[in-house]
Amino acid sequence: MSTRWVAGSLFGLASTALALPRQTSEALLARIPEDLSIAHELLPRSNRGRFESRSMLAWSADGRQVAYAGVRGDEYVPVVGSEPGRPYAYASLPILAGGHAFFHVAEPATEAGQPSWLWVDGATVGPEDWMGDLAVSADGQRVAFWTYPGAEPGVSGVPKSTQHLLAIATESSPKHWTVSRGETWFDGAAVPPLFSASGERVTTSALVQGKGWVLIQTLIQTSGKRERALCEPQPTIDTIATSRDGSAVAYVQTQSRNGEGSPIVSAQDGAQLYFRGKRVGKKHALVDRPAVDAAGEHVAYVVGIEDKRTVAVDEEKAPAGRYDHVLELAFDPTGKRLAFVANVGGAESRDVPGDIEGGKWFVVVRSVRAGGEPEVQAPFPEVRDLSWNEAGDRLAYRAREADGWRVISGKARSELHDEVGRPSFAADGRSIGHGTRDGRDLWWRVLALE
Repeated sequence: MSTRWVAGSLFGLASTALALPRQTSEALLARIPEDLSIAHELLPRSNRGRFESRSMLAWSADGRQVAYAGVRGDEYVPVVGSEPGRPYAYASLPILAGGHAFFHVAEPATEAGQPSWLWVDGATVGPEDWMGDLAVSADGQRVAFWTYPGAEPGVSGVPKSTQHLLAIATESSPKHWTVSRGETWFDGAAVPPLFSASGERVTTSALVQGKGWVLIQTLIQTSGKRERALCEPQPTIDTIATSRDGSAVAYVQTQSRNGEGSPIVSAQDGAQLYFRGKRVGKKHALVDRPAVDAAGEHVAYVVGIEDKRTVAVDEEKAPAGRYDHVLELAFDPTGKRLAFVANVGGAESRDVPGDIEGGKWFVVVRSVRAGGEPEVQAPFPEVRDLSWNEAGDRLAYRAREADGWRVISGKARSELHDEVGRPSFAADGRSIGHGTRDGRDLWWRVLALE
């Protein structure tokens, strides 16, 4: 691990622009040099300090690019394909979108600060005194991040700054990026901002000094005041979800402030869910982790029932299913079905705050209609990254077994690999593309479907 400030690590998943051709056959994309290893980092999943441990390796959804943060001694090296960049004190998980590769890179921290840059295809934009987590629009033409002007190292390396601005970098012409900055806030969200599918809206949360956290949204094409608050100040805005166009927003606020108690929300935290500006799920003492369907018509969320957890949709009072943990929610694109990852027998990790280790992990699929009986799929030691096809009739995910990872979709299963990337359905829904790491070889694979 580098000696970087702990302002959260990048976590972002962005699809490649549709204009780019898709890699339809299997191909060896790159080999990891013998002097490099792939970094692992803790990625923030909530503003209360819930994290997830991830390999800093990513493939583009079209299968034509692979990139990773390599480690050589104390140095981090951004790598795209077989081309290592120059080393830094820190390089984030890459985001690949629109044919571009994006990293957050930084030099070593000193008493004067820690210069940080947005790294795009080998060129840097900046510097900033410090940067938060990156978000990238689906077409790869915009990047959003929090920037901390005048930031200085604080206690335990956490950046000390009372100025936080939401910055948006735009590709104004090929290979030329311009950065605009919004209003000054006392603090910014730990998790990365959320782009709408068009890239025209950015949603995040910010702290108003002495008052609390507010949900803010930026309309990029609107002249005048770009940022608007969508709610009154709250003690904490923990997690946010939006519809495809960003107009429908759900968020969970808790009475426990950031850094207080466990990062896993409990009934004692007084959590409340708001969707489209109205409170939802008042009947439940525990609400957590919202998801919004593409059209913005439904909200799903984790609830606590009888010391267990399950998922409710809209104002559902008694949803079926009882699990120890619910970890990931995903509506299908049509808004008719919902999938989520559940766990039985696991416990909170001692090393990764808020993450779950052990037990049985499995995918559950249910109808959005109230009272639907959930369909429980086969268990694995770990399940991640739910992905639906556009028709909403096929679901894929990556699953870990004793000897490696594979992609699962119904009866279709890929071979086992050291690592696999997020599944990506072909437009016709007849195959799934996904990246793999086998030793030092980085591949694009294609799994045919029946």
